[in-house]
Parts: sequence; C-alpha cells; structure tokens
Amino acid sequence: DPFLAPGNKGDHRPILIDFSTQRLFGNDDHKLAGPSAREFTSKDAKNTRKYCDLKFQYLEEHNFAMRLSQLEQQWDPALLEALDRDFQRASKTAAKHCKRKPSLYYSKKLADLRKEKNVLRRFISQIKLGISFVTAITNTVSDGFSFLIPDSLDACQQRLREVQRQIFQTERNHVVERRKEQQVEIRESELKGDKKKAKAIKYKMVAERTKEMYRKLRSYKGTKTSGIARLDVPRDPTDRNYKQC
Repeated sequence: DPFLAPGNKGDHRPILIDFSTQRLFGNDDHKLAGPSAREFTSKDAKNTRKYCDLKFQYLEEHNFAMRLSQLEQQWDPALLEALDRDFQRASKTAAKHCKRKPSLYYSKKLADLRKEKNVLRRFISQIKLGISFVTAITNTVSDGFSFLIPDSLDACQQRLREVQRQIFQTERNHVVERRKEQQVEIRESELKGDKKKAKAIKYKMVAERTKEMYRKLRSYKGTKTSGIARLDVPRDPTDRNYKQC
C-alpha cells in the first residue's frame, strides 16, 4: 500500500512476508481451537488461576527451568523435544483439573443472538478503529440474519449490552429453549405430513433427556468408585425439599 493509504495509521509502508512453518521447523504449526470449542477461557479468572498454578507445579516437578537453562548453555535437539513434550503434558494435565465450560444445547434463538453480538462488536470496532470489517461481517451473516444494525455508535453499544444480557439468560435456560423449538418443529412437521421428521425429533428429545439424566447421576455420585444402589426420588416433582421423600 502507498504511504498514508486508507487503513494505514502511519507513514510507513508495511511489508508482509509469509513463511512456511513446515519448511522452517520441520512440522506443521498447531491450529488454535475456536472460542466455542475451548474448555475454558481467560475471562474465567478462577479457572485461569487454577490452570496456571497447576501447570507451573507440573513444570517444577519435572525440573523444566533447570533443563531449559541446560539447553541455553548447550544445544541438544533431543532435550528440546523432551521439553516441548513436557510443556504440552503440563497444559493437558492442568486443563483436566479445571472446571469445563458447560456444553449447551443448540437453539436457533441462542445462535441468532450470538451472531448479532459478533456483528455488533465488529461494527463498533470498525467505527472506533476506522478499519473495514465488511468481509468478516459478510461471512458472519452469509446464511441470513433477522436483526437490524443501529445507526450510531452509542446505539450499537447499548444494543450490544442488551444482546449480551439476553445471551446470558438464554444460556441459563438453554434446555427450556431447546425443548420449545423442538416442540414447534414437531408440530410444523406433523402439519406438513412429514411424520418421519417428527418421529426423528421425538427420538432426539428422548436421547437428550437420557443423557441429561446420566449426567445428573454422575454428579450425585461424585468421586465415589462404587455404584449407586439407591436413589430417593420425591413423590411430588414440585417439592423442593428433596431430603423428605
């Protein structure tokens, strides 16, 4: 780009050089997992602190710092590979002891809210930074959208806060939202005469309820190795005093 071209903040011409990491280092680089696939994020302060403490504890137990100093003094490819493996093991070991982000059932309402949040955040960044995010926004809404973008920065920020609040509430009630949408799909399929699709959705609902039941049983069992011999169930489903069954 020429000097002072639109999008460039300085009077220097940027030079981009693309290197092949496979040819430089002999192996492919690791792809970062998307935000939705990550077990936890840095926004979770408690989990992040626990992860860092456990990771450094693992590295200290394996004399990582001392071995790294040896590598700095004398080059040893075998030691380098061993340190790399230990560093990866430390990450995986620490991650296993951290509380994982709960898996949420898919719902169209939640997907649409997340899409609107992503678009609003890019619009706000575009206004503040003066950089075009048209391509990213177009890719985000390529399969359609049902919301309007406010015409001012303040309105965008206000709407973003509202969408984030709705996402939080929807995530807390993700099971209820999922069931509502499935019931609507079943009624629509039956009205169209598509009994096969309606039956498939009903089977899916039963499978999801069964999965949720076993998840609750595992949480009640805790760290005990023995099986569950008895489980007290309240006679009245609405009774919250579960100790008196």
